[in-house]
Amino acid sequence: MRLVRAALAVTYFLCLVSGCSSPPLGAAARPRPETASAETNEDNPFGMPFGTPGSIHVHIRKRIGYTTAVEEDWKIPVWVSYRLVADYFKPGAPDFARLARFITDTSLPESLQTTHDHYTGTGFDRGHMAPHASMQGRTQECVRESYFLSNIAPQTPALNRTIWKNLEDKERAWAREFGTVWVITGAIFDGMQATRRLTPTNHSLAGQVAIPDSFFKILYRREGDRIHALAFIMPNRTDRFENDRDFSPWQARIDDVESMTALDFLENLPDDVEDALEAAKEPIWN
Repeated sequence: MRLVRAALAVTYFLCLVSGCSSPPLGAAARPRPETASAETNEDNPFGMPFGTPGSIHVHIRKRIGYTTAVEEDWKIPVWVSYRLVADYFKPGAPDFARLARFITDTSLPESLQTTHDHYTGTGFDRGHMAPHASMQGRTQECVRESYFLSNIAPQTPALNRTIWKNLEDKERAWAREFGTVWVITGAIFDGMQATRRLTPTNHSLAGQVAIPDSFFKILYRREGDRIHALAFIMPNRTDRFENDRDFSPWQARIDDVESMTALDFLENLPDDVEDALEAAKEPIWN
């Protein structure tokens, strides 16, 4: 999205004149100039999302099955990206059990590390961004890494256990149908400000983990020379979803997600292809 890139280019210029520098991978990521290409990996073939909404800075970690970008103040992922391949879900593919507890990601700076207990007694689920079930079909360590708290954000049971879970089921069905699907999912804060924080049973941990107002999911796939993409924005609400298998009310454009997050997606595509893809709202895949 050109407007997002232009805004980020201004931020980058201000960063340069103020003397800040680009950190190595794993440190806090800063904005890039408009002419630069975003870093790529198997989870992000058209470039990792990037941006700095307000004072937000992220720490990026590559895992076996996903890539995560944890925000310094929110202590949750800004985005998580992953690739789904049909072979992961074929009959007889490895299928590993769920873990009883979530895992502190000790690769992050200590100030960013969260624990299982940060969520206990809050009324919020520990919501996987890269789902446990989508990490199947590879190794036990791949599934284990999906329980790192750097892959987790607070989701209401009304969202996490119903329509969001059903959308995750659908992403795997689409991978089986189309061969490969890439997914980017993450948190949205109204006005890009975190106004609510978790208050767990252990009150010494209160006020640390930010509670998103909504969540987004972007999915894209290749079909010959063409790229297809879908985007959804779902509220992190406590009241039930009337039809938790109807995703159409929550379909959005990638442009909408960019506007609400100040992130830039699919940046390495040619501008005309990126602009058309992000402005479109194509029919939801079968």
